[in-house]
Amino acid sequence: MEISTKPGALAGARACRFTQGFSLIEVTIALGVVSFALIALFGLLPTGLTTFRSSIDRSVASQIAQGILSNARQTEFTNLSALAKTNNYTDEGDDTTDVDKTIYVAIVDVYTNVLVPATPAFTNPSIAKISVRVAKSPGGSLAPFTSNSTSVQQFSAFIPKM
Repeated sequence: MEISTKPGALAGARACRFTQGFSLIEVTIALGVVSFALIALFGLLPTGLTTFRSSIDRSVASQIAQGILSNARQTEFTNLSALAKTNNYTDEGDDTTDVDKTIYVAIVDVYTNVLVPATPAFTNPSIAKISVRVAKSPGGSLAPFTSNSTSVQQFSAFIPKM
């Protein structure tokens, strides 16, 4: 067995060995970049969850108001004032009387002899305005309505006498 002592024989093997894989510095820089991106993503997570919860609240409030206004359209015009009350709803928008299950509260106001829009001071006794204010209020508290809370959403509709 003969050992070669050619000057380029060992240099070629060594050069080939060092071109395979990553160095420790390259791995550290890659981990730093990935960790920086993950920290940014985890920082956005609370904002995304808050936005998601807010959109659910808006959707349920809209569903509640739509149900109330639909009921008002089906009610006899002379009986509309009976709708003016405070209603409690569950987290899914279902009507409830149980205070422990109450998540949303809706206050319904009925106005008769309404000032007709786009007319100068003309009231019409054949039109009623139904105003629905919905707020997330676990336990059925009316606190969001008395304070200047931004969580109160207001919906309204005009109901003509048929």
